[in-house]
Amino acid sequence: MNEYKLKDLIHIHNGRPYAHLSDGIIPVYGSGGIICYVNEALYDREAILLPRKGTLNNIMYSNQKIWVIDTMYYATTNNKACPYYLYRYLGLLNLSHLDSGSALPSMTQATYYDIKVKLPNIKTQQRIASVLSALDDKIELNNRINAELEAMAKTLYDYWFVQFDFPDENGNPYKSSGGKMVYSEELKREIPEGWEVKQLKGNVKFERGISYTSKEIENNDGIPMINLSSITVDRKYRSKLKFYSGKNINKKVSFGDMLIACTDLTRNADIIGSPISVPKEYEEYVFSMDLAKMEIITDKLKQNYLYMSLMTDYYHNFIKWYASGTNVLHLDLKGIEYYPLLFPNIDIQKKFAYKIKIIEEKKAFIINENQKLASLRDWLLPILMNGQVGFKETTHKEEIIKSQQKKQHLELLLSQ
Repeated sequence: MNEYKLKDLIHIHNGRPYAHLSDGIIPVYGSGGIICYVNEALYDREAILLPRKGTLNNIMYSNQKIWVIDTMYYATTNNKACPYYLYRYLGLLNLSHLDSGSALPSMTQATYYDIKVKLPNIKTQQRIASVLSALDDKIELNNRINAELEAMAKTLYDYWFVQFDFPDENGNPYKSSGGKMVYSEELKREIPEGWEVKQLKGNVKFERGISYTSKEIENNDGIPMINLSSITVDRKYRSKLKFYSGKNINKKVSFGDMLIACTDLTRNADIIGSPISVPKEYEEYVFSMDLAKMEIITDKLKQNYLYMSLMTDYYHNFIKWYASGTNVLHLDLKGIEYYPLLFPNIDIQKKFAYKIKIIEEKKAFIINENQKLASLRDWLLPILMNGQVGFKETTHKEEIIKSQQKKQHLELLLSQ
């Protein structure tokens, strides 16, 4: 192991404002993660993303085109450090004690440059990075599979409840087979005969989450807490859990419950009012005050149908009008009560719910697998970094052969 200061290994670059950019496909990173997508890149190679303000322990890594905002730094490495290895190494450190801010936690470039690290030689770094990144790659593959499952669910919803080609009593697509349609004044379009359009008021109820102090979430002890960071800018769940050690644990949720985002830090109100379905990672959770639990109180609605309806752009464009604030948006939950929802025949909803349940169970299995993979990675991380497990020196040719064999063996294990 060799000891360095970070100034011997990296060059730190400042992030930049992004308000002048247009929407696009390039992720914009803030100290909490991706906040939106734009049409230009600030950097397009491997980089370690270091918080300048905000959550100082949230070190990130990228190997694609990105934009980094001005509350972040991005660091490039020289030939003494493997970027991915150093990213994982820094993630093991507690940087919060280096805070140079007052009200808002802050880090200067000088403070980062002065941090001491102990690294093995570059070959060992690369070997360790290869093992850990193989686990990350499998997790990312699982995430893509789940995204495809979500796309399947959306396609089914659109086919049944937008095109109205759900199966009729003969198993034929309803509208395409001449099913009777009537005009809805509320929706300004035709809907199947016998279906209703009603506001959600009186059909759902809400419960806001808990408030907490920074001390109550500073350690990974306690009950998992779903929070605003658990919702991505494209309105999907991600496992960005905090762990709550306080006493206010009377507000709990479990697998399948629905939560609504009541706060939004994005510039385009990307997540305000968005629903997420509680995953199966843990048996139960608490949820933060930025969220509200939404519960159906009528037998005329199935939750799978309601959830998919609230994932539509039509709903999202409606609910944004009930958000107010400048830098931080806050949702008036009455806006959801005013939402005009199409109430399909309950038997059709039940058939839809059955099909969606199969998809959700597959997603839950994959999420559970990802949790195990992440636990394995996090268990390996410190023992590899501390040199408790080593690599035997071999010739270059032998190393290539063994590296490929190890990778194939690891991929085989992970695929089972």
